[in-house]
Amino acid sequence: TVGVVGASGAGKSTLLKHLVGLQGPLKGHVKLDHIPAWQWDPEVLGPYVGYMSQDSELFEGTIAENIARFTDSSPEEETRAAEVAGMHHRIASLPNGYDTKISADRSTLSGGEKQAVALARAVFRMPKLVVLDEPSASMDSRGQEAVKFCIQQLRAAGSTVIVSSHQTPLLNGLDKLLLVQY
Repeated sequence: TVGVVGASGAGKSTLLKHLVGLQGPLKGHVKLDHIPAWQWDPEVLGPYVGYMSQDSELFEGTIAENIARFTDSSPEEETRAAEVAGMHHRIASLPNGYDTKISADRSTLSGGEKQAVALARAVFRMPKLVVLDEPSASMDSRGQEAVKFCIQQLRAAGSTVIVSSHQTPLLNGLDKLLLVQY
């Protein structure tokens, strides 16, 4: 587990995007298994990488579909991802639970609820690499505890977890810290 810290604007989010292949670096290399991360076919890399961005973007469909990354899955897999993320209670308490529709304007969920769904999506099927960018920024204290629980669950399962956060309690207990300066 690695915590990424630094001042706002130092490049933490950019670094995390490079790690999962969403951006290619202008200089240097970011490689996964000796291949530049941005060159991986998303269909091949996707099952091995979970990513949660700061803005927790969700897509039109149900919560279950968003968690499952719009793949074929079972309700048990979707529930398991939410449990690992420590978010099952939060999702189940919604009026339609996992069948809650996310509309085009996404106003059906609060910021914390969006982050809960995005976190569950990031850990769906327990990827080997999970990258979380400010995963609890819009969450209350219960949500922040759930994120800490999630990191512990991933660590116990053997996943590599890289998390950027300004919230010091979330970083306690991680194996390493990386300071990004500009």
